[in-house]
Amino acid sequence: MKAYQITATEQPAEIVNIDVPSPKAGQVLLRIAACGLNFADLLMIKGTYQDIPEPPFTLGLEVSGTI
Repeated sequence: MKAYQITATEQPAEIVNIDVPSPKAGQVLLRIAACGLNFADLLMIKGTYQDIPEPPFTLGLEVSGTI
């Protein structure tokens, strides 16, 4: 699947191919229909958001789709 990922803060995001994740107990798999970047995503790119995952990480905190 394609993902919009950050490999290092303050670097441009890239569209990359990654494996489809398998949901763990208590999680669901979502077929994404639409995705948006919000202000928190933009802060994560800059490395200034309060919770930043270790790179590489996928952007797009706002999603809609089918479970």
